[in-house]
Amino acid sequence: MKQIRNIAIFIVIIFVGTYLFFTAYNEVVIQTINQYFKQQNILTEQTVSSIQNVFRNFSNSMQFLAQDNHIKNFDEPGKVSIENYFKNHSDVINGITRINEHGVIAYTYPYNESVIGKNVAYQRHNRYIINSHKPVVSDVFKAVQGYHTIAYAEPVFLNEKYTGCITVLIPFNVISHQLLKTVKQGSLSNVLLISEEGTILFAPENEFVGLKINQIFKSNNPFNTVLLKMQNGEEGSARFKNALNNRLVKHLAVYKKIDLGNTFWSMIFYAPEKDILKDLYLFRNKFLGIIILLVIVLFIYLYYFYKSVSFAVESRRRIKIESELRNTKQFLNNILKSIPSMLIVIDEKGGITHWNKSISQYSGINFREAIGKNLWKLLPYMARFKHFQSQVMHNNRRLEFHREQFDITSSRFYSITLFPLSDEINSGMVIKIDDITEIEKKELQLRQAQKMETVGTLAGGLAHDFNNVLGGIIGTLSLLRFITDKKDMVNSKELRNYIQTMENSGERATDIVNQLLTLSRKHEVNYVSVDLNTTIKHVMKICKNTFDKSVELQPIYYFEKAMVCASPTQLEQMLLNLCVNASHAMTIMRSDSELPGGQLVVGLEKTQIDEHFTSTHPDAIDKDYWLLSVRDTGVGMDAHTASLVFDPFFTTKGKGKGTGLGMTMVYNIVKQHNGFTDIYSEKGIGTTIKVHLPIFEGQFNEEEYKKKYQIPVGHGRVLVVDDEEVMRLTAQNILEECGYEVITAENGEEAVHIYNNQFQQIDLVLLDMVMPKLSGKEAFIAMQQTNPKIKAIVTSGFKEDERLTEVLNQGVREFLPKPFTMEQLSQLVYSLIHEKNTGE
Repeated sequence: MKQIRNIAIFIVIIFVGTYLFFTAYNEVVIQTINQYFKQQNILTEQTVSSIQNVFRNFSNSMQFLAQDNHIKNFDEPGKVSIENYFKNHSDVINGITRINEHGVIAYTYPYNESVIGKNVAYQRHNRYIINSHKPVVSDVFKAVQGYHTIAYAEPVFLNEKYTGCITVLIPFNVISHQLLKTVKQGSLSNVLLISEEGTILFAPENEFVGLKINQIFKSNNPFNTVLLKMQNGEEGSARFKNALNNRLVKHLAVYKKIDLGNTFWSMIFYAPEKDILKDLYLFRNKFLGIIILLVIVLFIYLYYFYKSVSFAVESRRRIKIESELRNTKQFLNNILKSIPSMLIVIDEKGGITHWNKSISQYSGINFREAIGKNLWKLLPYMARFKHFQSQVMHNNRRLEFHREQFDITSSRFYSITLFPLSDEINSGMVIKIDDITEIEKKELQLRQAQKMETVGTLAGGLAHDFNNVLGGIIGTLSLLRFITDKKDMVNSKELRNYIQTMENSGERATDIVNQLLTLSRKHEVNYVSVDLNTTIKHVMKICKNTFDKSVELQPIYYFEKAMVCASPTQLEQMLLNLCVNASHAMTIMRSDSELPGGQLVVGLEKTQIDEHFTSTHPDAIDKDYWLLSVRDTGVGMDAHTASLVFDPFFTTKGKGKGTGLGMTMVYNIVKQHNGFTDIYSEKGIGTTIKVHLPIFEGQFNEEEYKKKYQIPVGHGRVLVVDDEEVMRLTAQNILEECGYEVITAENGEEAVHIYNNQFQQIDLVLLDMVMPKLSGKEAFIAMQQTNPKIKAIVTSGFKEDERLTEVLNQGVREFLPKPFTMEQLSQLVYSLIHEKNTGE
């Protein structure tokens, strides 16, 4: 303990000493930096004063020269004065020029005839002196003589009238070399001199002189912040990072403004911080070296100290762990023995390494007899799982087998799980066997009960829907018979309405089957442009003829066409399901004490989706929708019930009064049309369901729409083959009405016989897919052998029949789904028989 306390004290001393050192070190760094700033300020002020004195001397001599009457009058003695001035100052100027009041060069020395008479009023400093009549110092510019220079211009007045200026051209390296270079000698700092316009007049690298600062320093260089302040005429000191050799280096800088009258220059003295603090860094590094050395010595001491201590601790710990492992092993063995599942553990070769109590009781082989034996030989009925061992172990996979039987004469079932056992010591496979006989019996009973409940519910719902359809057809037929018995003639308009009602009901019967297929995703849907006003109108006709008269229908149509891209039959199915549910909510779902009836309002309007709406409706997109709403005044629902209405087989109606599929079909249809639904209901008030459907953005072709319902008349001979007499007669009557000669056959065999004898006179074959003796596929192949150019249409009530796909691939021209209308059959037959004429 005493040694540990001494080590702790030593560590604290090192820590405190290091902290005190760096506190004092940081104070010295700050003082050194402040001292550097102070020295550089004195140096920059002296340099600024020297540069201003140079220009003050130029100003005094140029003012004297400008007062010379010969210069004012610009005569020959004046030219001599200009030449003498240049000769006396040729070491600091490039030339001297006399410019008239219009900015035109009148004379220059050294004499250059090519520039005499040139107008230099465009130069910035010349524009300034012409406008202000004041002395001016220029930025670096290219003189007409062809070299870069700085100009100092003094105005010339004759009788107080501005008559031009006398300008000396000063090489901009004169000041830098005569003043700044001398200042830099013996200094750690670099010097940079820039003009008001950002031109570099002096720099550590001579090749930068004359360039703009933005040509040298990148925009992301922190040095630019200081240079920008200098261009704005600011003064001060700064610590910043400058990019040197693609890395940022800390710098210290002092910058001053040099006022030159009409303009100013800025000068900065800067140096890397490490150069200024070089001696301090050296002292700090030596101190850190000593500290590191002490820490290394301490760690070496601690290593050997704790190595001796840990040996004793490790011995005690090993003894304790071994005891705990023995206890844990015994505890795990007790758990494994008490588990009701049969557990077997085998090694890579199939040798048994663990055998619990449950498998002993089942097999009659105790633990001692099983350990070390080969499982596949000891229990032959387990041998069929042997080839799965490598798959489980090498692929680290878990395999499960359900409803396994070890003896085919036994009625017991087992669940067997194989999973790998892999650690640093052991490698093998674990086999878990559970007796699931009783569970299987209970699940079988439950599945059977659910199946019967579902079948009963579905049958009741389908019976209800088909009775509605048959009610529309039978009721209309009885009404038509009554009218024909009562009257001599039936009004054509009335007859058309009755036929339309029956036709709509027939389409509803087809839709019931199609919607069941749609719900199971086994039916292909064709989309066309549909007017929702027409959909509402058709559904309202069906509702009017089938609903209880206590239900008041209130359709609200849109004032113009409400076009969507959809399946017309699916839309009508969806809307009819909603209306039927609404009608039931106002009639059969009311209690015996309530009067049946209410209002059913079907409305249509255009709505625009905004951002707030899409935040609560993830299926919505930011565009216009048609809002189709169905509102009733029925029994209503609470919030929980309303949230379940779209679930399959959920119904609020009594047993046998609905399948629970109606609203699921509504949801699926709306979803397939890229729409979405909202439901709002209050118990005792009623329910409103809102269906949002995207507005059709294409162009509605009314001619194509009308064309769908045209019945073309043609000529030719058609062989109609169908084992259903009603379908044969229906097709025959339609085709004969359209001008065709019709031959019929009631099965495939008879059809082949007729076709082989008369194929030259038969223009088209209408062929049912499913028939006795020869199917549609077999009959077509036989007829195709007689006439490879045969034209055939195949019909079927189920489009997903694989044989239908095959026969279409073999050469059948078209498919016509059952039931079909006169328009569909006549148009298809006409297009095939007369296709040659159509192409001409």
